[in-house]
Amino acid sequence: MAGLLTEPPWLSQETGHSATGLLRGYAELFLLRPGDAYRAQALEHRLLVDLGPPIGEIWVHSPEDLILYKLRYFRISRQPKHVRDIASIMLTLGKELELDYITSWSERLDLTETWQEVQEEVHRMSDTR
Repeated sequence: MAGLLTEPPWLSQETGHSATGLLRGYAELFLLRPGDAYRAQALEHRLLVDLGPPIGEIWVHSPEDLILYKLRYFRISRQPKHVRDIASIMLTLGKELELDYITSWSERLDLTETWQEVQEEVHRMSDTR
């Protein structure tokens, strides 16, 4: 397809306008509200991952930001799948995770209690392994 973007032009910090990304040939639209510091930071913290042919390189959330989003979803829904997902990330990556980043943003996003609750559950899960 002619004119496809090879690299997603993410949100302009100056304008706060939406940005378009590309995944499997489909455009995705990212909208950020002005002043949404966390989502802007999550875009800055994203990772470029090469999935190989036919998909190639794509941008994904960092594991830390995925955990923060999962904390939000868990606080709203109380669905245990979010805790299992967080546990899987934490137990797989271990010390590679930036726990200070998660803790700092959980405080700013009013997720401290949820983060502590989930960490305790992950600790219990790891003890039963």
